[in-house]
Amino acid sequence: MAETLTNELKFRNISAYNIKNALLEINDDAYLKTLKQLAEKKLPLIKESNSFIKRNKLSTYLISKGYESNLVFDVVKTSIQ
Repeated sequence: MAETLTNELKFRNISAYNIKNALLEINDDAYLKTLKQLAEKKLPLIKESNSFIKRNKLSTYLISKGYESNLVFDVVKTSIQ
């Protein structure tokens, strides 16, 4: 979870101390729950019958929101059968 977020915060010139403290405050379960909720909210808005293209569009959207690709692919796999 931390790599993408850490890189973005470093890019925005946030100190390593503040990044470390902020990452300690993020609850992994809440993070994953939020990712799943966002996927469930976005999925009905994707008007595509081809499941491969639908998975691709949902994955791209979630990754663009800053979620890690490995977590995104796991959530998308379970969301779209």
